[in-house]
Amino acid sequence: AEHEQPASCPAWARSLWFAGVVLRTACNGSRKKEVPRPRQIGSPFLYNIATCCKRNFFNKIILDCERMKYPFTGLYSFCHHLGTALKKLDDKKELTFYLPEKEKDIFGLGSNVVIQHSLHKFLMPSLRGYEIWHSTFQGTSYFPSSRKIKKILTVHDLNFLYDENKSPQKKSKELKKLQNKINNSDAVVAISKFVLNDLKNHLRIEDAKTHVIY
Repeated sequence: AEHEQPASCPAWARSLWFAGVVLRTACNGSRKKEVPRPRQIGSPFLYNIATCCKRNFFNKIILDCERMKYPFTGLYSFCHHLGTALKKLDDKKELTFYLPEKEKDIFGLGSNVVIQHSLHKFLMPSLRGYEIWHSTFQGTSYFPSSRKIKKILTVHDLNFLYDENKSPQKKSKELKKLQNKINNSDAVVAISKFVLNDLKNHLRIEDAKTHVIY
C-alpha cells in the first residue's frame, strides 16, 4: 500500500517526514533484524527517522541537489528545505550533498559535497560507499544506473503531458524516460495524491514503493 504522511501536518514536519522516507529506505536495505522502537519520539510518523538516526545511516546517503543551480525557483527551495531538514538530524555530519560548484557551501562550511558536473550526465561520479541516491526531480539527467545503490525518485508533476506545444511523440518519449527511472527506483515519492494518481493513470508503478508527501 502507498505510504502517506498524517493530515494537518505543519511544513517543518512534512520536511522531516520526507527525510524519513530517505532514511527508511536505508534501513530496509541494511538491517538484518528489527530495531527496537524508541521509547519516546513525540509523533508516530517520526519513528523511522528516530530509528535510522540511531543507526548512523547518513554516511550512506547522497542527496541530489543539482537543481540548486537555478536560484529563485521552486526546486531550489525544495532541495534547500529537504537538505536542511536532513542535516538537522545528521549530528555526525556524514550526509553528502550533490551540488553545483556555486552552491557548495549552502548547507554550511565543512558539509560533505560532491560537485555536480555536466559530464556526469554520461558518466556518474564514483558512488562507492553510498547506499542511497535520492533524486529530487523526476526530469533529472543525473540518475545512477547501477543496481548496487538504492534510488529514491521524487516526482513533482507530469506537466509535460498537458503542454499543448509538445508533440505526442515528445510526450511519449518523456513518459518512456520517466518509466525507466521508476522501474529502476526502490522508492517513488509523489508530492501529492493528485501527482500519484497522474502517475498511475499514465505509467506502471507498484503501490508498495510509492509514498505521498501531501
